[in-house]
Amino acid sequence: MKRVPLIVSFVLFVLLCVSSSYWVMRLVKPETRKILAPQVAQPVADVESVASLFGGVMLVTTNYHLKGIVQANPMSQSVAIIGVDGSPAKAYPVDTEVNGTALNEVYSNYVLLGDNGVSKRVDLPTNDAKSTQITEVITPAPDLPKGNRNTANKFKSTLRGK
Repeated sequence: MKRVPLIVSFVLFVLLCVSSSYWVMRLVKPETRKILAPQVAQPVADVESVASLFGGVMLVTTNYHLKGIVQANPMSQSVAIIGVDGSPAKAYPVDTEVNGTALNEVYSNYVLLGDNGVSKRVDLPTNDAKSTQITEVITPAPDLPKGNRNTANKFKSTLRGK
């Protein structure tokens, strides 16, 4: 029992040290700095590059230059005029090979080339000064037989008012 006051005083001294160190750290503590989370760049989805997976057309820069299009009613008879690598342009019908790629489809403003299952679209360059679209095709009248030329001339003269 003689030692009880000594033990109690030791415990009180430890409590005093803990309490004083707590308050000193509380009063003297530096400002808390905010830590910013690192900026994570959101990946941008490139729709054009995955378009070929879903049946779309992938737009890429090619060495093909579409110079002209002759579009027929059945697409299998259409022709595209294409220059490759700066060489003179040549006419290629549908389903032929153009410098290692297949000419799959011909449309009014572009063609689709197939390269190992990947469709590549080559657009017809637009020229603002001239219209590249043909609006009307005029076919020459068939020649009349020799016996009917006089009646044709009479008809023309009646139209002119003679």
